[in-house]
Amino acid sequence: MRWVLHLLKKSEYKKGASSSFAPVTGSAVTCVTRCYDIPNLYHEFDMNCSLNQLLEWLSTSDVVNNVFMAVEAVQTWVLNKKFIDDNTSLRSFNESVVTNKLFQIMKSRAWLRLPHSLSSLEVYMYDDNLDMSPLCVSAGEKCSYVDILCTDTCENPLPLLSEEATLVFQFQHPDVRSCDKPGKCGFMFKTVPGEGKLRKIKLCTETEDYHNQPVHFHDQIRAENMHLYFVDTNNVFQPIVWLRWIYTEKCPDWINKLRGTFRILYKV
Repeated sequence: MRWVLHLLKKSEYKKGASSSFAPVTGSAVTCVTRCYDIPNLYHEFDMNCSLNQLLEWLSTSDVVNNVFMAVEAVQTWVLNKKFIDDNTSLRSFNESVVTNKLFQIMKSRAWLRLPHSLSSLEVYMYDDNLDMSPLCVSAGEKCSYVDILCTDTCENPLPLLSEEATLVFQFQHPDVRSCDKPGKCGFMFKTVPGEGKLRKIKLCTETEDYHNQPVHFHDQIRAENMHLYFVDTNNVFQPIVWLRWIYTEKCPDWINKLRGTFRILYKV
């Protein structure tokens, strides 16, 4: 069975998914393209590929821009092999070897380490959890990522997977030194129809999007610096790519009972 999950391609960012604004400094005008789509939500790869082929793709792909995306891709591949496809290819799967491979890819691609808080996530693979600690900074070490929790702390992911929904996050960007706007600094996502059964996640940037909302938006917030993920109430990482597919194709009873928190890994 060939299972291909479509990632929002870079070409799509340039076609209808972005606009330009021009900050003025003195007499000079610099045009900056703003991306509205969350670029790192779907992964595109052939699920019939071998683990080595997947790792090779992760080491070169333009659409994978941080090590957490690579972890999600590997876990999605494992879950498909384990529950949907022939799992004989997993008999030689070794979590510690995969962690080392991901660490090497992270170094070769000069990806930043993840927040220390992610080192305690349960990222279940085949027989055991993936050790996230080599991919994360040490406790107390400065990190270039911020982990932001959705204000709705006990969500079921189904609305985001199947229908129009909104997610609200509180976050004051470090470049916003002072703010006198009403409400909290932050941002919102909304889901819009995408290709087939998939739905795109867009960053809300217009003033009217935030009318009567608990947060307001600052232009310093950038969609391309975000990675959306989901952690259930047992601190288990649930890859959104997998949840979306299993819901649209199988819709098992357990997914209706799933609760947890949407989070954003934000690069500052």
